[in-house]
Amino acid sequence: MDIFKQTFTFNIWDQTIMDNEGNQLLQQLHEYPIILARRIGGSRYNGVSLTIKFNTTILIDPPYAQKQQLRAWITENKATLTSFTLRSTSKSGALISISVDEKVILIANAESQQDGQTFSIEAKISFPDQKKYYVLVCSNCGQDVRYSIIMQIHCMNCGQHRMLIPRCRFNVNLEDNSGTTTGMIINKEAEKLLSLTAEQIYERTSTKNNFPPMKDLYTGFINKIFSIRAKKAFARATNTTATKLYIQSCMKKEYTTHSPTALNKNNIHEASKRKQQVEPEQVSEQAESSSLRMKQKLEPPTPEKPN
Repeated sequence: MDIFKQTFTFNIWDQTIMDNEGNQLLQQLHEYPIILARRIGGSRYNGVSLTIKFNTTILIDPPYAQKQQLRAWITENKATLTSFTLRSTSKSGALISISVDEKVILIANAESQQDGQTFSIEAKISFPDQKKYYVLVCSNCGQDVRYSIIMQIHCMNCGQHRMLIPRCRFNVNLEDNSGTTTGMIINKEAEKLLSLTAEQIYERTSTKNNFPPMKDLYTGFINKIFSIRAKKAFARATNTTATKLYIQSCMKKEYTTHSPTALNKNNIHEASKRKQQVEPEQVSEQAESSSLRMKQKLEPPTPEKPN
């Protein structure tokens, strides 16, 4: 994280650096060490990601004036860093993609969020009665079609003769202490939630083979809390229409924080009529334990050997 609160993922895969600077960083994570990394690579896939190269050097606590400025910034923003560490790191060391200053809101307050704005909620997930967990799309342009089985079609959108392929898409019920609403989840996030690919879901729900029913998967969601990033899927048509959410990411909660609470459990529309405004409790400061959970397993991709 820099002083502008922009976060980066830094991937260290070189064994020599892992054994030296990597181990030093792991030992100092709870102190929020300052580093100077030279000759590194970067990409903007799924956020800003940095990686070492064959000639990368990493200097911990560099002897420069900027280090004192950064250390003063760390002291001033210690609570923010601690909270971010707790919310962005699972017990296994996996990183959770969240905004630094983003607070968890109640479902009852979701409809007051601006259209297109992404926010976080913590909720239980259950499944409504539904027969389809996928849609069939053109393999060339991705246009939805109304066919129920995979076949070759002439796509009216792109004009090509293409086979249909399945894309995962279904609704879930979301519930917290303030109310309930419906969320739609699609593509890879939906596959990850069910631990099935779109092709496996298609085979399981559209054929007469001896596959277990989809309901067998539901037991794994009972009384589990999920950290969810979502935005409003569309504007409500009327005041009686509950807000529907488009789920961008979803992860089972593995760490302990104080979830937002409300006085009564009601439907989101009823809760909004009473205009309940309950602020999330602040995450308790647990710097030592949170930093230990932040210790990532430096599991590098195998670098390509030069020709």
